[in-house]
Amino acid sequence: MTTRLDIKDRTNDLLDVALQLAVDHGWRALTHHGVAVAAHVSNGLVVARLGTKQEMLRAVMRRAVNRGVVPVVAEGLAVGDKHARRAGEALREAAAEHVRSA
Repeated sequence: MTTRLDIKDRTNDLLDVALQLAVDHGWRALTHHGVAVAAHVSNGLVVARLGTKQEMLRAVMRRAVNRGVVPVVAEGLAVGDKHARRAGEALREAAAEHVRSA
């Protein structure tokens, strides 16, 4: 029998999957379908937990900033994402260096 996760744990798991997809394929390339496939859940569950695509992107960027995920923050800074712009100075500089070295 499979154990069901509570809403908070499921949402955190989906955000972790989405963040990894953002690292691997690009933050702007995230889709509900892509997260659903990678997490082995339904598309509807992803929408229910992460909201619209814009809400999902915002949540993933906040997580990237909180965890210091440089490639994702760099992509956010490149498009002027407000959460990426609020990253600490050291993270913003690391993101700029990531872009320069790419």
